[in-house]
Amino acid sequence: MSTTRYIKLDKEDTFGDGGQGNDTKFLKVADADFQTEFEFDELEEINRASLEESYRVLKEGSGSWTMWGRANELPMLLHALFGDVDMVDVGADVDTKQLNFEPDEDGIFSFEIEEGKPKKAYRYKGQLIQEMTITAEVGEVMTIEVTTTGNGASSSENKTDDDNIDYVDIEKCPPFRLVNASIEIGDTDKTNVRSVTITYNNNISDDEHTLGSLDIQEEPPAQRREIEIDFEFSNEEDSVYDDFIDGTTAELDLTFETDTEIEDGHPYKMEWMFPKIQYREHSASQSGRDPVRADVPARALFEEDYEYNNGDGNTTTDTEVVCTLVCDDTDNVSE
Repeated sequence: MSTTRYIKLDKEDTFGDGGQGNDTKFLKVADADFQTEFEFDELEEINRASLEESYRVLKEGSGSWTMWGRANELPMLLHALFGDVDMVDVGADVDTKQLNFEPDEDGIFSFEIEEGKPKKAYRYKGQLIQEMTITAEVGEVMTIEVTTTGNGASSSENKTDDDNIDYVDIEKCPPFRLVNASIEIGDTDKTNVRSVTITYNNNISDDEHTLGSLDIQEEPPAQRREIEIDFEFSNEEDSVYDDFIDGTTAELDLTFETDTEIEDGHPYKMEWMFPKIQYREHSASQSGRDPVRADVPARALFEEDYEYNNGDGNTTTDTEVVCTLVCDDTDNVSE
């Protein structure tokens, strides 16, 4: 069982140089695992145990953690995943904002991770988000698993029980639940999505070492990103399912909310919009009076001139996914 109490993200100005303490965010996590991988020089056979520090070669550092999906913990995390964000005021309260995230073709930014354990904090520089997986079922709390990769450089620091950790106000900002989800098939959007898993993978290279250095000196490039969605839907109308199996693509819109409102009429809210998804396979089962159900793995496709509400009126964009987040804690996010 993991003893990690928190994860702290600290945005880096330059890859591998460590955070500057200006753009930071604490995340309360349920489980975490961080490690650095080392390889020995196979030609060195003498006294390896005593010379371990001299002859090990740093390969990479990677980590993963699992957390609940709370609105005020997600702005920096989603910014690091997508790379591009803009903010719009959407309420009477100056802190109530909608953040619009889209994939940035110029790349994503790196950060330093601090992993807080009892009496000890471990830091890992030059980290980038490799993959994020969001899992939700109707009525269930959202869970998020994050995987990072990058530089293996690490350090540690002793902590005391008196060290103040600025967690998010958990009572004010409960986890998201899947409250509304629909898949638009042709002109029909009556299909109900019962559960969903979103996997966003930046496909970052983990082998970008410079000759003569133990560390990764330059930010490893992201390859062609892959966004996959696995969802279960049900519908009582056979005609909708007929349309589904006759086609290969659809539009998918997922909305997550909480019962807690930031202000009147503005709950904490996250929406994932996929202009076009392509089914990889599908199957259905129907028994007696039960509705038609299908488990569908799919992938997001690039779409031009996709229109969505950015909080300040409709706007169009060329993308395969848009994520919007309504929250009231955006201090650590800069456009």
